Amino acid sequence: MDTNIIKEFLPNLKLRDFFDTTPDYLNHISDSIDKAILQAEELLLTGHSCLRPVYKIKGIFNNKPLDLSDIKEIEEQANRIRSFKIHG
Repeated sequence: MDTNIIKEFLPNLKLRDFFDTTPDYLNHISDSIDKAILQAEELLLTGHSCLRPVYKIKGIFNNKPLDLSDIKEIEEQANRIRSFKIHG
């Protein structure tokens, strides 16, 4: 499968510095992940390995409340998404 298709569906996640508060940053990531999952499901891309960070973040958000280790994991996975979108 062409990875460019996957890049199109991975969310464009803004960096933490763009937001005034951590909750605003986390809400941005959560909303972006939800959109990406809906798009992937519509195109039957849900099993693609490049989407693992998307599903990992979604799983963390499903287990609220978040603790510090959850937030760190979300940021790590968000960085993986950003990296893949740039470098493939």
